Amino acid sequence: EHGFAGPFAGVSSGTLVVAGGANFPDSYPWEGGSKVWHDRIFLLPKGAKEWTVSDDKLPIALAYGVSVSLPERNSIVMLGGSDSDNAPSKDALELKVLDEKVTMRKLPDLPIALAESSGLVAGNTIYVFSGRSSEGTVRKAFRMDFDQEPLRWDELSWPEGARGRMHSV
Repeated sequence: EHGFAGPFAGVSSGTLVVAGGANFPDSYPWEGGSKVWHDRIFLLPKGAKEWTVSDDKLPIALAYGVSVSLPERNSIVMLGGSDSDNAPSKDALELKVLDEKVTMRKLPDLPIALAESSGLVAGNTIYVFSGRSSEGTVRKAFRMDFDQEPLRWDELSWPEGARGRMHSV
């Protein structure tokens, strides 16, 4: 009814997935409402007219992270975000949908806890940059190449003089 801010989203097996997010379900913030973080996973299979709520849930309630779809892996990768204490997270998960069943696999943690970051995918490589750490906005960038074993995060150089950002697109 209220929608979600900052959910993770992507496509796996032709199913649109929206997971986590935060909102004010009881009353608006200007009316004293409290923000609530969610762990639910919503599925909209290709051709479906209605969303379903998966019986599976995120390991913890998270919002404001990075999510990217990896078509070659038929998966969605969810990175960082903030928990119900609004603390940035190092979590990295790979989510797959098969026959409306959700599976999740833990990936190597981000090198630092990040929320409100930006990210992109090129081929099978994920890039994550900037965002909010527990100490403020950071000037950092990382990549993980899924064609490389073992999976690991590599830190990239940050452009000289460029400021860190959060909530960038």
